[in-house]
Amino acid sequence: MFDFQKEVIINSNLLDDGVNPRFMVMDGPVKLFRVLRCADYRKEGLVEGVIYKTPAEKGQVASAAFNLPTKEGTYRVVIGITLIGKYLADYAMPWSNFGKAVLAEFEVSAEDLEKTKELQEKMIKAIEMAIPENYRYVRVSAEDSGKVLVSCTDSHQVITVAELQEQRGISCPDSCTEKQYVTVDEAVEVTKNKMEIGTAAWLQENLRFPSYPNIRYAALNEEEYPVNGGLYTQFSFLYCMPRKGLHGQGTVGQALKSVTTHTFYVLSSLVDKFEEDLKKVFGDDSIKVVSPDNTELINIEFVSALKVSVQDINKEKAIIKANVSGPAVSPNLIKYSIKEEDSKYQIDNDGKLTVKKGQTAAEGDKFTVKASYGNAVAEQEFTVGA
Repeated sequence: MFDFQKEVIINSNLLDDGVNPRFMVMDGPVKLFRVLRCADYRKEGLVEGVIYKTPAEKGQVASAAFNLPTKEGTYRVVIGITLIGKYLADYAMPWSNFGKAVLAEFEVSAEDLEKTKELQEKMIKAIEMAIPENYRYVRVSAEDSGKVLVSCTDSHQVITVAELQEQRGISCPDSCTEKQYVTVDEAVEVTKNKMEIGTAAWLQENLRFPSYPNIRYAALNEEEYPVNGGLYTQFSFLYCMPRKGLHGQGTVGQALKSVTTHTFYVLSSLVDKFEEDLKKVFGDDSIKVVSPDNTELINIEFVSALKVSVQDINKEKAIIKANVSGPAVSPNLIKYSIKEEDSKYQIDNDGKLTVKKGQTAAEGDKFTVKASYGNAVAEQEFTVGA
């Protein structure tokens, strides 16, 4: 038994000679799926009879559209960006969460309010000054609708915070100069990211195909380079076959088998033909489509008591928490919300439960909390107790 994984990029169904096909169905006493320079695959060797197919996804960067201030004063833009499913040292911060922050402050005069374009430019200039010139991890632009759009540059980036805050004074003696920043409600609209998978850039970054040691001594075959701008569908399966000549007691029935992983990244123009040939050998029901975001592998479970006390809510000490498990997950990226749109209750992304302005918590109230992680969602009903 040994661990072996083979990863192959298929850009064409012809070899360099322009004649021989790279993959084909071999008819005969035993039907085979042949991939030249790889192996001949038989139906009985397919573990559990399943081939996992993951379609390519171009991806989409996260963005935040800011409405312009509507009254004069001092404002600041606060943006927090982190990564999901990746770890890069240049995203390190002195605390446990890794991320990049943008903090930009600007003044708005009565004259600015009369000139939308000039106010956009002032807001953009303030944000641009907070972004390193040699590492522009976000882009800023003016929208025709009068908004300022802040866009990420990588589909793996996640916007964890996006707020427009207004500076206001606080109630204190005349000599007091303390100020506070208050979030301007409904000033920002955030569009979530969608991580890319199966793109040429994704293959180059994640596979280092065919392997890092190989490229030290020999150039890659040109046909094995991912095609720029190409999209690749992933077909992956486990394969089990007897290993002949590697056992010492074959005469008494001992058998040595190896289970190996075989993954093919097939260019979009060849996917239909590749899948058709797979089905001819392994059967029409052998292909199982797996979502690129692995949502079905994410599990969200609430861990808080189902009753929340009125006293804790009024003192802003009521916290509702959920745990998330699955591949490459970060509990800090769970998003909380109240399912009922007309509910008097509200919850932030730290799980802190409060009531809306002018409302009061009452014993016996019920509300449903939604916890989401990517496209995975879990719901739980809670009751307000004494």
